[in-house]
Amino acid sequence: MASDGPAVDDHVRACAGCAGWVGAAESLAARVAEVAERDHHPDLVAATLGTAATTAAGPWWRTVGWRRIALAGIAVAQLVLAASSLSAGDEHHAHHYHELGAWEAALAVGLLAVAWRPARAWGMLPLVAAVVLALAVATTADVIAGQASFGRELSHLLAVVALVVLRPLAAGTRPTLRLVRTA
Repeated sequence: MASDGPAVDDHVRACAGCAGWVGAAESLAARVAEVAERDHHPDLVAATLGTAATTAAGPWWRTVGWRRIALAGIAVAQLVLAASSLSAGDEHHAHHYHELGAWEAALAVGLLAVAWRPARAWGMLPLVAAVVLALAVATTADVIAGQASFGRELSHLLAVVALVVLRPLAAGTRPTLRLVRTA
């Protein structure tokens, strides 16, 4: 029995439950190796466990995932835009800028929540998709009408990039429907 140290070995020798578990695990490993050899399948247990150990011990940015880091970066940029909007506007347009800033800040907080807890991605996806759709329609109409410049509207691309990054995260967190029978 190979373990992580003498304390574990001593415990397994003294604990009947753990000794039984180790025995069952060794028996299963032997059976898997026997079947793999007989059926000419390679034994991938050591390689898989080795990969899991290296993955777990990798740098934080690899274990967190680039999508979560990207969402956090987008959220920070969105907060900068929100601060700009909240502090902008003349007396006739201040309210519109403040509302825009509030929406930008809310979007940023939602993206930060998903970056922190990716399980929330599925719930955030419809909101970000609706924001992107609404911005696309409004921006297109305003640029065509000459009420906005294309360059000024480029800041909305942050929401588009957020949607592109968020979608694969959401696919991995989609809830499953569980049917419950009642008597």
